[in-house]
Amino acid sequence: MQRPKVTLTVIEGTSVGKKYVFEELAHVLVGRASECDICLAPYLNIDVSRHHCLFIVDPPAISVSDLGSKNGTFVNGVKVGQRLAHQPADEADLRESPPLVLADGDEVRIGGTILRVGIRAAVARPELVGFPSFGWLWSSSPATGTYG
Repeated sequence: MQRPKVTLTVIEGTSVGKKYVFEELAHVLVGRASECDICLAPYLNIDVSRHHCLFIVDPPAISVSDLGSKNGTFVNGVKVGQRLAHQPADEADLRESPPLVLADGDEVRIGGTILRVGIRAAVARPELVGFPSFGWLWSSSPATGTYG
């Protein structure tokens, strides 16, 4: 059986085409800081906070939370979190930006970078069975469970 997989693909920004693939539970920190899992180049992304947002990936599920960023996190063009303009980052109330569950094809904008979400659910692989006079055949059909 193929395991479920979540892919984040950069479709706009400084790393267009780069893919981040997740096949198991991961907490993915995004921002300008060097310790971020997805580090957006600090000198090219001044509109991105040091710790901007957090993806929680548990394939095939994925969610995103803004971490009190100055300029906000957007999903499909809709702002899903941002701290108040006068508020320091360490005083941001993260309860105001609860995790938002994402779907296949959603686009998350962090500053000038856009990540597209790709979700592949688990897929059963039919087993091969050998018959000396016929060669290798599939042992089952995903639709019916057997070939007749």
